[in-house]
Amino acid sequence: MTRSFFAITVLTLAILGFIVAGWCGLHQDEALFLKAIYSPSNCQFSIKHGKIALMIMPYVGALKAAIYTVYLKVAPVTPLSLRLPMIVLLCGFTLLMIRLWCRLARLEIVAIVIAFASFHPIFVLTIVLDWGPVALQLLLTSLGLHAWRRGWYGLVGLCAGLMIWDKAVAVWVLTGVTVSAAIFYRQELRKVLGWRFFTGLVLGALPYLYYYWKMRQIVMATQAHLSSGGLYDKVMALRGTLDGSAMLSYLFRTDAQPGQVGLLIFLLLMMLAAITHPRRITGFFALAMAIPLTLMLFTTGAGGSAHHHMLVWPLLSCFICTALQPLRWPRWIFIVTAACVLFLQIAAWHPYFVAAKFNGPRREWTDASTKVVTYLQQPGVCKGGVYALDWGFSDNLNALGAGKYFVDSAADQWWLNPLPVTEQARAVQRAEKHDACLIEWSDGDPFFPGSKDAVKSHLEHRKQVVFNDGHGNPSIRLWVDK
Repeated sequence: MTRSFFAITVLTLAILGFIVAGWCGLHQDEALFLKAIYSPSNCQFSIKHGKIALMIMPYVGALKAAIYTVYLKVAPVTPLSLRLPMIVLLCGFTLLMIRLWCRLARLEIVAIVIAFASFHPIFVLTIVLDWGPVALQLLLTSLGLHAWRRGWYGLVGLCAGLMIWDKAVAVWVLTGVTVSAAIFYRQELRKVLGWRFFTGLVLGALPYLYYYWKMRQIVMATQAHLSSGGLYDKVMALRGTLDGSAMLSYLFRTDAQPGQVGLLIFLLLMMLAAITHPRRITGFFALAMAIPLTLMLFTTGAGGSAHHHMLVWPLLSCFICTALQPLRWPRWIFIVTAACVLFLQIAAWHPYFVAAKFNGPRREWTDASTKVVTYLQQPGVCKGGVYALDWGFSDNLNALGAGKYFVDSAADQWWLNPLPVTEQARAVQRAEKHDACLIEWSDGDPFFPGSKDAVKSHLEHRKQVVFNDGHGNPSIRLWVDK
């Protein structure tokens, strides 16, 4: 019975993940890791004369690219094919966590945690779409927790090191777990922090450590710093993650809607249960979760998006397990609670399904990108190159094109407004190439208007080709030679 229940859970998640994978096109940030495969010399740090990328950005490593390299030799590059491994990871992560939850609490409590943590819309969306990226962070966190429980301290260090290489924001979670363990499990922490742990840590983080050693000045210049700016907005963003509404207006052409207050009330009750029935292990997970969330709130450029909050999801789910375990209520109460939480999750998913059916994705997630790729792959089209007038077109279109063309920015420092004179001249020079094409969002509302302003007069001498998304909404405009 237990195995059947878990099998149904994983199968349902796989189906849900497959549905989500077909909702939208490939996002620029979702395709970022592919740069390390198709153009490693354009990454932040590469070796062997630009043939192997170690770091894509100062805080994003090429771990995911290394995993995908073999897979993409046999699989075509499409939004769905890129998300299929993430669906497998979603199911694998859930099985790992279920095994850990079963060690922490009774089966009826595990059912509640599954209903909340595994079927939460933000959890599924951030893993399957993985535009953050955070999927590997969650997997490595869960593996590290299992290794800690079994006393495999070398593996704990290796998971921690790989987390740092994958994305340096792992420091938030690692700091939270370490500080909390120092308070609640001091003797156990001393056993962990031995030569096996540090050997694994160095091995896992070696690419990042090598990059840091070689490019220390760049790393120091891009490091975030503490600030209380935007604190209210970050708190509201955290609420949107917990109540399930955070990605609705970000993903689809629809206004933001209030999330499920019931999910917030459920979490509040979990905190109350933890206070009324204090346990050391509950305190450990609570503090390990609270520290990274606090660091996010007071770090510039962080804590305002669901993919940051998701980093604590394994710790949050374990906290719920340990908070409920001391309660000696009749079993039927826990089963009813699980059913109620599952109902709240269905209600949280409902606006996503409605928006996917009737509204379609926002321009950053548009499925019109596949039509653009088909157009650009035609012989003789845009022989002089493709230059983007705004953000959102390079890594995704280049990956989908599999090397048949290359999309570059019209201005190298496209984010500046106004553009420096040298950047304006560079954009104009590229716009004057008659055999080149310019690409922008068809709504004419750029994130960074500098490039568009610089070449506006040159667009009059071109004709436009507009690509609609699957719902018929104009999405991408390509300026081609008349």
